[in-house]
Amino acid sequence: MYNTITAVAYLVRDPEIRTTTGGKKVVSLRVGISPSRAKTKCFIDVEYWDKTAEIAAEYLNKGREFLFTGELSMDSWEKDGEKKTKYFIRGRELQFLNSGKKDDDKDAPDGGGGEPASSGGAATNSDADDIPF
Repeated sequence: MYNTITAVAYLVRDPEIRTTTGGKKVVSLRVGISPSRAKTKCFIDVEYWDKTAEIAAEYLNKGREFLFTGELSMDSWEKDGEKKTKYFIRGRELQFLNSGKKDDDKDAPDGGGGEPASSGGAATNSDADDIPF
């Protein structure tokens, strides 16, 4: 089954980075993906791991717009005898679209809008040139 989601989103709060007991970095992002004029807003969590998590935590902040690619995932657990379920996006790739500030963020790894940061295996901007439409 093919499970890929690509969307432009904006951060609704600053990233939350943590380290697992195994020493891996993971960042959680709460994003909005609805157009600004939409009557109802769509919010979802996106998480990145390892190097991409570090990049996201360093360069993303509340209000920053970015493009992400990932897959829809589900986590379920039990709390107080009640089963809980949460859907989220496990991010593979991200591309910064604006700095979220008045000045462009020239220190960002992509200069504020270039190649995507990737945790491996996903298509990059150079692959987009091969698409016939």
